[in-house]
Amino acid sequence: MLTFDQDTGPDDCVVCRPVGELDACTVGEFRRTVGRFASHPKVLIDLSDVPLVDSAGLGGIIGGIHDVRDHGGRVAVVSRRPSITKLLRFAGFERIVPVVGSLDEGSAALHPAGRSLSRPAL
Repeated sequence: MLTFDQDTGPDDCVVCRPVGELDACTVGEFRRTVGRFASHPKVLIDLSDVPLVDSAGLGGIIGGIHDVRDHGGRVAVVSRRPSITKLLRFAGFERIVPVVGSLDEGSAALHPAGRSLSRPAL
């Protein structure tokens, strides 16, 4: 079973946080849920509460990314689980979206210049 938490993250990003396994049995619900956020300009898909992603789940994430991009939005994937991060990187996700370890990093990656609005200290 897959459930979802929705939140507003840093800089008004929409955070879609699936909770549970992302696999062939749950990928349809994942795609429908991400599709509801497709018109938002900045979406963070937070996989931190997902212990397992199979090949169908990877396809669902890619589909969700395309849905948001088709509406002109930007997407980053957040993963705090080393096994999921490793899988995403092995699958080449970093070629299509930022794969980061925190919501703040994800928010920064969604700005056109790839950094947050705040200026670094000099």
